[in-house]
Amino acid sequence: MKKTDVDTYLDEYHKHWMHYGVKVDVPSERITQASILKMDSSSGLILCKQDDSIVVIPSEGYSFDIERNCINIRNTL
Repeated sequence: MKKTDVDTYLDEYHKHWMHYGVKVDVPSERITQASILKMDSSSGLILCKQDDSIVVIPSEGYSFDIERNCINIRNTL
């Protein structure tokens, strides 16, 4: 699979990203202590849950409470 300019940029960006590895809770999804891995190319968050499964939260679907390390899923209906 060929890397795009966006992929190359995101690889470099994530090397210095302050949120990498931060443990967060996602109460509405009953997720506790997931680790933030990175953003995808559309600014969605990619998380790793405690059981090592991967969760992707679409960019338009969340807000991040940095003080509480909590991701709130927005109701997009």
